[in-house]
Order: sequence, then structure tokens, then C-alpha cells
Amino acid sequence: VEFCFLTLALIIFYSKKLGTMLGWGFQLQSIEFNLFLLFLFFIIFLNLIGKFHFPDKFSNLLTNISKNQSFLTGFFAVIIATPCSGPFMGSAIGYALMSSDLAFFLIFISLGLGYALPYTLIELNPQLFSKYLPKTGSWMLKLKYWLSIPIGLTCLWLGWVIFSQFNSTPLTKDLKWEQYSKQKLETLLNTKKPVFINFTAKWCLVCLLNEKTTFSTKEFETIIKENNITLIKADWTTKNTAITQALQKYNRNSIPLYVFYPPNSSKEVILPQILTPKKISEYLNKSVDKKKFTIYKDTH
Repeated sequence: VEFCFLTLALIIFYSKKLGTMLGWGFQLQSIEFNLFLLFLFFIIFLNLIGKFHFPDKFSNLLTNISKNQSFLTGFFAVIIATPCSGPFMGSAIGYALMSSDLAFFLIFISLGLGYALPYTLIELNPQLFSKYLPKTGSWMLKLKYWLSIPIGLTCLWLGWVIFSQFNSTPLTKDLKWEQYSKQKLETLLNTKKPVFINFTAKWCLVCLLNEKTTFSTKEFETIIKENNITLIKADWTTKNTAITQALQKYNRNSIPLYVFYPPNSSKEVILPQILTPKKISEYLNKSVDKKKFTIYKDTH
């Protein structure tokens, strides 16, 4: 885990030095990488349902390469989970990018230690956890079948992400959301209109959750219409320099990110990364006072 965190840190660090900013979870912006993940997860899915077995030579090769199978476990845990960890690590990574080089790497080392802590506790005290598990038996075979369900769903999700990357239809097809551009945002702010920006991506599970549970609700739609708020979607599914620069402007390096500009103001309000209809209603209602426009300090 630490090796992978430092590798990602080095990639982001040198891209920053070269003037090319990369975001947290940037690897899922690559169609080639997603195709590799889809192939890998599909093989794992077939293995769990008993339709494919890894040859002994292949297993021995992986063991020899990694020296320890735990290395591969940590490697894939970091590579696959980084987009989902964005809401918890986004602020720290954003701060790291604004700090000195030493602080940058110390922050990534600390993040890696925290991420690896559950594995470490189990490895240090295996007997503490093993006594709660039943003895080896048929339940392990049943567990394999149960584990195949989330793996199969992951394959479907990756397939959908890849399809979206190949078939990138304009976001303006959705009448409620406009496609992000720096010029469009500046124009709206110059006209003193309220603006809500949704930084999202198809591979960001937290983003998709918020879209289903918050942005698709009647409560959210009512607030937007009553306050005449312009909705902008910044889709980061594939690499987009303009969106990366916009995230950097808000001292962020990951998604989701939700930014609200109250009317008659160019000062943004950063909303929480995990939203509910009630929470977003409270934030927008606080920021938009119909008698007097007031900007409330974000407490997230």
C-alpha cells in the first residue's frame, strides 16, 4: 500500500512540476486502464463461480514477481479504490499540492499508513480475528459465490464507464445541466446569476450516488427552479485540462466537488461531498436569502 501511494505521489508530483496536473483517481480516465481492469475482474468473476482456474505456473509466477502475495493485494486495493477514497482524501491531497515538497510526500505517506491500518491490525493479530470465524468447510465455497456478485457488478460498472468514454455524448442533451466551460462560468458570474457546479465522473461511485439520491429528487428540482439557479456539470470521466485547472482553483484534486455561487456574488460556497436532499436544501437556502443575499462560511 505504501509503495503504491508513493508511486502515485511521484506521478502527481512530477506532472505538477511539468505543468500537467493530474487528479486523484486519474488512472480511471484511461480507457486502456479500464479495459485492463475489466479483463482482470472478469477473470476473477469466472474464478469465483468455478468456471476458470488459474494455472499453477501462473500463480507461481505472480508469487515470484511479488515475492509475497500481500504485495498484489495492497497494489490492487490502492489502484482500484482511489476514486472511491476521493471524498475522504480530497482535502488532504489538495493541501499537499499547495505545500512544500517535503510536506507533499509526508502527507501521502500518512495517507498510506491510514489506508493500510486495517490490514496491518489483522496481520499483527490474526488469532484475534480467526477465533470469530467458523472452521473450514462448505461455507467457504458458498462465500465464493456470494463474493462473485459484487465482482460481477463491478464488471458491469466498468463496462458502462468504458462505453461512456467511447460514446461521449454532449452533456447539453440534458436540458437541466449545461456543460462546463470557464468562459460560461465567468459570463454567468458577471450577470450576477446563482450557479451550481457539479464536478463528477462516471467512475466516481460517490458522484453517482449523489446524482441518484439528491440531484434526481423533486426537492432539489424545486429549489433550483424557485431560485433560478443555473446548473453546470463538469464531467471528468475522461481527461479534461479545463476541469483539472478548475479543481485546482478550488484547492481540490479529486471529485466529487460541489460549488455554489450565490446571486450577486463571485465568492463560492463549497458544499459537502456526500449530499442528501435535506442537506443540499439547507445549504442552498442558507446561501440564498430572498430578502438579502448573504454568504455563509462553509463548515464542512
